[in-house]
Amino acid sequence: MKALLNAHGYVTWNSTRSIVVDSVAFSEIQKDFGAGAENAATCPGCDRVLPTKCMHLDHILSQNRHSVSIAQSSDSLYLHSPTHPHDISDSCLGSLVGGIGYIHKIIPQIDTGRPRRASRATLTGQQTAIDTGDLWKSDLDNLQFICGSCNSTKGDRDFDVVFPTKVTRSLSRFLT
Repeated sequence: MKALLNAHGYVTWNSTRSIVVDSVAFSEIQKDFGAGAENAATCPGCDRVLPTKCMHLDHILSQNRHSVSIAQSSDSLYLHSPTHPHDISDSCLGSLVGGIGYIHKIIPQIDTGRPRRASRATLTGQQTAIDTGDLWKSDLDNLQFICGSCNSTKGDRDFDVVFPTKVTRSLSRFLT
């Protein structure tokens, strides 16, 4: 599971959507649609290329199906920086325990040049629990751009149910 942190070190749908739509890192191409070069993506349902500002962010798996997979998951929660190039965060660590996501704050250790037994950072003891609904909304493994027409057709169903012959285009493919 991969999620973008906001500037305050939390995961929220509003910040995820804002970062993804505005960041060139999540666009497939830059294209001029008449107003100058814009971030653009291909709709996985109909293969139209549109500006990301005009597309919807679609959840590949419905909340019910994805929440079940989160609850049964022992996968890591990878937290990515809100600023380009969206590398793994150096200020927070994530974990999934019993279907709940946790964000652990990190205090970087100063490099003294001496050998260390521990890693370069220590946890502060501060942690934030992330609601599974926010994880579902913000999981980049579960998000893709889709045009409004295809998203209306899809509704709240899983992508593979509505478009069984099409391949999803998860946003996590843009992350390192």
